[in-house]
Amino acid sequence: MRILHITTKGPEEAGGVERVVREIATRQAKGDEVYVICSANKENKKYKGIKLVYVPKRKFMPRSLSGWIQTNREIAKINPDVIHLHDWSTFLQAYPIVNKYPHVITLHNSSYHIWKSTGSARSILYKVVEGLCLNLSNGLIVSVSPTLKNVIKRYYNIETEFIPNGVDITIFKPTGKKERLILQVSRLSKDKGVKEFLKCSDILKDYEFVIVGRGKLENEVSKHRAKLVKKYISNIELAKLYSKAAAFVMLSKSEGFGLAYIEALACGTPIVASHVGIAPYIIKKYKYAGVLAKDHREAARAIKELSKRKTSPQRLVSIVKREFNWDKIVREYYKLYKKVINNDKKAC
Repeated sequence: MRILHITTKGPEEAGGVERVVREIATRQAKGDEVYVICSANKENKKYKGIKLVYVPKRKFMPRSLSGWIQTNREIAKINPDVIHLHDWSTFLQAYPIVNKYPHVITLHNSSYHIWKSTGSARSILYKVVEGLCLNLSNGLIVSVSPTLKNVIKRYYNIETEFIPNGVDITIFKPTGKKERLILQVSRLSKDKGVKEFLKCSDILKDYEFVIVGRGKLENEVSKHRAKLVKKYISNIELAKLYSKAAAFVMLSKSEGFGLAYIEALACGTPIVASHVGIAPYIIKKYKYAGVLAKDHREAARAIKELSKRKTSPQRLVSIVKREFNWDKIVREYYKLYKKVINNDKKAC
């Protein structure tokens, strides 16, 4: 099978979507011919068996008409059996030729939902463009969480499949003993619930609160009982921090998936989360995995509750192995590929 992924940045780069493309495409490349159209380093022609096709980032839609033309030409040249697009914006980049091929769009978030949660007027524009792209597609659309699936249904009346993202359990795994440490790993912005985390630190004075990340709210941290780690931390060091934590807390306003929740569980750490992303799915299905909270007061009570439960780290790890296994996820995508290919043949 000849598979083409389209994403803004390359699989070798840092970032949540890039990590997803990397994990899926490298596994597929072991048995199939795999291409990725992206803005990766133009000197790199291959990455772990994946053939990279370079389109400058500045030429991704809506920045450049020439980039749009280039992408359509590259698709025709590759002539894939199936196209896997990552987020709605890459559909815009590949339109209209993409509708001539069987394709799957994985939504990692809703741009409209993100901007709406911040109260920005820009959200109206995103709703129009995002909705237009999803309605123009004749392929299958995937949401990475049931929460996102419901968001897309509510805003656009479009049914989507659910396939989650995964985590590398060879890196994110329990190491060392638990400490009285409460952790958040995220961008330091309002939409990530940073202020709620900081307020929670003022309530639970017998715990150390650590937040890892950078952003506009960095100066707020020193006003509370929390420590900021803004230097670069490798995934191995990050896994050690997750493993030490008594709980991982992130009360985001919007998440398509929320990879940090899964990384924490993979390291044997229970989560305190808002009703966004993959968190409600996990906690409703596995009540011992964590607690859902609306604000800092509920989060403080949740942390106390989790300390009494003393759930085995390995029990939390087993959730990740069962639900967020990359090999299982790739198999689910192959099923969708075959489905859209068969649908395309029937249409002909």
